[in-house]
Amino acid sequence: KPLKLLGTTNYGKIETTASDIIVLADTLQDSNHYDASQLQSKDAAIETNTPANRYNTQRLFWFVIILAAAITFLQLPQIMTTSKNETKEVKRQKQSLIPLFPSSPQFNSQQTCTNMDDMNDGAWNGHDWVPKRCRLRTFEPTEIKQCLKDKKIAFCGDSLLRNLAAMLAKRLDPSLAFSKSWGDQSFPSIGLNTYWTPSVFFQQCSSKHGSTIIISEAVWDMGTYFRGVDAYEKSLRKVLNVGLKGTERVIWFKLHKLHREHPLCREDPRCYETNKPEKEEKFREIGVRVARESGAEIFDTYGVTNTTFSALDGPDAVHYFNTTTGVELDILLNMIC
Repeated sequence: KPLKLLGTTNYGKIETTASDIIVLADTLQDSNHYDASQLQSKDAAIETNTPANRYNTQRLFWFVIILAAAITFLQLPQIMTTSKNETKEVKRQKQSLIPLFPSSPQFNSQQTCTNMDDMNDGAWNGHDWVPKRCRLRTFEPTEIKQCLKDKKIAFCGDSLLRNLAAMLAKRLDPSLAFSKSWGDQSFPSIGLNTYWTPSVFFQQCSSKHGSTIIISEAVWDMGTYFRGVDAYEKSLRKVLNVGLKGTERVIWFKLHKLHREHPLCREDPRCYETNKPEKEEKFREIGVRVARESGAEIFDTYGVTNTTFSALDGPDAVHYFNTTTGVELDILLNMIC
């Protein structure tokens, strides 16, 4: 039963009913709140798990859910814009790269490639370069040693050629490595000699350095040592026609594809400007033309490197990692062995 409660305050007699508690309102302030110390009840604690409290808890839960959803909805346009911009950037970078053929060709020729054009006319299948009309021969270490045994090979040029020489040394002896990033270095145990001659304007090799000389000089003259295309052509003629006169075999490394869309190059205005496609092509054309006029052979990997795979297989705009460099070396070995 409800209890009838009587009490006397400074403001008169109070008569009310309550189920569990009695409140003494001695002052005007006290009449506005419950004072736990003054509670007189049959039970020591107030029941909190009431329908009203459960209803308030549920209201608070749904309020938090709706608030979180509203914040997400308000931020959605910004998230979508950022994602859209990132997608555009990825597409732009991919479109700047030029794949020559589908990424998974089905070429089944078993005939070994015998000319440079056929070696370059193909596509990447995973990490393998697959020519369309023939099979690119690869060489075992014993075959390479046999090939080089009676040849005095000299690599004269820049880091593009140096990477090829380093890979050749590794194939013959995994313990071999360049001790410095530039300068001349020889590997007598395998008969390999390298000479640092990155520019047509400075130090050069001559016939005394080897019976077969492979030469690469372009990227430094496009950038650090740039003096104009006319000066480059004039000096290159002197290198090939005078400096290497009397050399048994001269092989010119045609400038492979440069990828100025590489992130590191795009972030460097000088690199991006230096490696403009039209400038790259002009130096490539001069090199091939002057080399042919001098009687030099052309070592060409442009078809291999002018691909999406190779564009992504490199640390910067002009060099390649082992996969692409390895194919370049295979083409060179097919040429000289």
